[in-house]
Amino acid sequence: MLSNPQPYIETKDFIETENEIKIPLSKVDDGEIHYYTSEGTTFYVHQSPQGNIHTRISLCEPCVGKTFTLLEDGSIVDCDECHTRWDSETYEGIYSTPGEVRAGVTITTEEIGCENYPPLYLQSTVINDYVVIEKKDLVG
Repeated sequence: MLSNPQPYIETKDFIETENEIKIPLSKVDDGEIHYYTSEGTTFYVHQSPQGNIHTRISLCEPCVGKTFTLLEDGSIVDCDECHTRWDSETYEGIYSTPGEVRAGVTITTEEIGCENYPPLYLQSTVINDYVVIEKKDLVG
């Protein structure tokens, strides 16, 4: 089941201190992708169908896509630019279309596609109903 790409809506609904970002769990537990920016880095947060919270840097490195859509009731993350897909729980690659042009390069069946390069993991912890991210993890 395909859906339309989710609009990129950056949310300012978080608490930011000198050392950390705290996002209310109630703002990200709806099965949608939520985008945030701090320290010049855009990242996203979503809850998988298994109930786990995931935080990732909002970038598909090979194609430089910056937005993603959840498909199949939230079990698949789809890059809105190249439509590479990853499992939303493990971020293991599921699909990459050979023959597409990505970042000026045509991907062939013999080449490694974007599915081997999921959005980078961003360390986070759920504490007292907040998703907590250390700012030091956003830099670099």
